[in-house]
Amino acid sequence: EEEEEEEEMKPSSWETPLQTTSEFLSSLSRPHTAVSPLIVKLKEELEMKKVGEVFRLQGKGRQNTFANRDLEQFQDQANYGKGMNNAKIDVNLNFYLNKERTRPDNVLISQIHKNWYGDYERLEFLHGYIQWLFPIHEKGMNWESQPLQMHERMRLLENKKAMKRLVASYELMLDFYGYELVDRTTGEIKEVNDKQLNNFNTHGHNFLRISRILKCLGVFKMYTLQTGFFVGLLRTIMTSKKLNNAKTSCALFWSNALLLDSDRIEVQNIIFEHSNLNTKNNKNQSRKKKGGKGEKSTKPILLSTISSSSEEPSSQMDMQKEKDGVNEGERAAGKRSSVDAGSFREEKTKRMNAKAAPTTELEDTQGESQAQNDDE
Repeated sequence: EEEEEEEEMKPSSWETPLQTTSEFLSSLSRPHTAVSPLIVKLKEELEMKKVGEVFRLQGKGRQNTFANRDLEQFQDQANYGKGMNNAKIDVNLNFYLNKERTRPDNVLISQIHKNWYGDYERLEFLHGYIQWLFPIHEKGMNWESQPLQMHERMRLLENKKAMKRLVASYELMLDFYGYELVDRTTGEIKEVNDKQLNNFNTHGHNFLRISRILKCLGVFKMYTLQTGFFVGLLRTIMTSKKLNNAKTSCALFWSNALLLDSDRIEVQNIIFEHSNLNTKNNKNQSRKKKGGKGEKSTKPILLSTISSSSEEPSSQMDMQKEKDGVNEGERAAGKRSSVDAGSFREEKTKRMNAKAAPTTELEDTQGESQAQNDDE
């Protein structure tokens, strides 16, 4: 396939930054906005449907995990990626300018958008493209990709066509997960494909991709899309009763990736109010009224300090896996050469014949924890 015509943008226009890195970082202060109308709408829907307890959480447990430290670093946008500004690395920039091909799959971004949309088998079984479509200031499992550099981030934010391509990448993955972007202004998404939603729920590595996508939308200041994506996932879990395997990831990890403070706090309050912790607090209050002592419990603001009741690591080995472990299939994906349709059909057959253990929330959480830096 022939390459698209290159951007009308001379290299000299982006090789010399228009502002210093420190100036750019100081411009990353997040706007103080009212809570997203999508969150308000979700709260009304939950109240109307009288949704009760959905999440099982506990107030004590792992509080300083590898994943939580990673999320805290991500929230500190003034310092996130501060040390990544190698002027010799520009593959992410050039990829979004349609000048660089992905490795190992050897395709341009225009080709991915044109030929891969709706190709669910390809999107499921290839793993090397996600780091190219959603670059962040962190290493991924594809050793042929590069972490986003600060000068690349600055240049991409200035390029309208590149940002349109990022939205197209987001819509490509939304379709793969069974959603559709309804409104680019508010970020609202809706469920459109139950088969793909079920695939999403039963293939845990997709949870790791969600973490990267949410971070990338935040990195490029697409705050309404970021909140809209999360609220859509939360609605699916709480009202449609789907994505049950993703409850832990949603509560403890994805919610902490939201960069707008007002939205993050509000959705975490929703999660708390529909968790066993809230029920326990209500019981304690009843006991106190009857003269009982009850247990002292406070309402959390950041769920990074709460752990799922099913996620406690059973051994030091589990904790090490949480930090370092990646299943061999995903590790091999980073070393894969260009893969054709026959190759991933063969891989699909092997996986179907393999004797796999059932998916559990424990696996979901451990995978998510290790993947905040190593996500696909």
